[in-house]
Amino acid sequence: ELMWTVGIIALPVIGLAILPHKIEFGERGVFVYDSWRMFVFTCGIPSMIAALCLSRMPESPRFLLLQGKLTKTRDVLVRMFVSNTGKSKDDFSVKVLSESAEADHYYFQTVKNIPFCKRVKNLIGGILKQHADLFSGRSCFNIIITCYVDFGLISVYYTMMLWVPELLHRQKHYLDTHPGSSPSLCTTASIQAEEDQASSEIKLETFLHTIITCLACMPTTLMLLCLIELVSKKVLLVGIMLSADK
Repeated sequence: ELMWTVGIIALPVIGLAILPHKIEFGERGVFVYDSWRMFVFTCGIPSMIAALCLSRMPESPRFLLLQGKLTKTRDVLVRMFVSNTGKSKDDFSVKVLSESAEADHYYFQTVKNIPFCKRVKNLIGGILKQHADLFSGRSCFNIIITCYVDFGLISVYYTMMLWVPELLHRQKHYLDTHPGSSPSLCTTASIQAEEDQASSEIKLETFLHTIITCLACMPTTLMLLCLIELVSKKVLLVGIMLSADK
């Protein structure tokens, strides 16, 4: 959450440092690298650094196990043990990993030699099984409360991100048209809303387009659930970071 806040604060600062300057490279009519492109490139630098750092990280032990790479799995576990405890790798108690039929079929079946359609079916079944376990028993009420609180926080957070600039704009407009007055922000917003009531109606298409835009994320989410068993979480994260820069 702290880094989200830092990013939100840094964004206008970076924009103020770059956008007012007239930066132009290239030939007009063909390609011009202007201040806006420089701004977007600068904002993408953290993603490129993150992608580079992620590419140096080891694969997750779970993914390596699903691929049947037991030796590499143990190597990653040893690195985690040394990093978390500060002890020598010789102190790691597990010397050899072996396949287990019971573990192999716990929630997710192995991806080896299984057709893609059956793999997706197993994946969806595993997700449903995990959620069924999560929302059963004594934890059900706590999970529902946690989800509700999280939804409330996120919805308010993004609503305020969109609404605060409009509130400040209304405040400035009111003070410009009513010099010498000192109303509160709430008063300004309500008065401005009454004055702009004729033009404040939101068309139905706006809501429909918003819903469609949100639903457009679903295919990608489902695709990631299927690909994560094939190409690993690390590769997906690096790809997402690099694609975000584009």
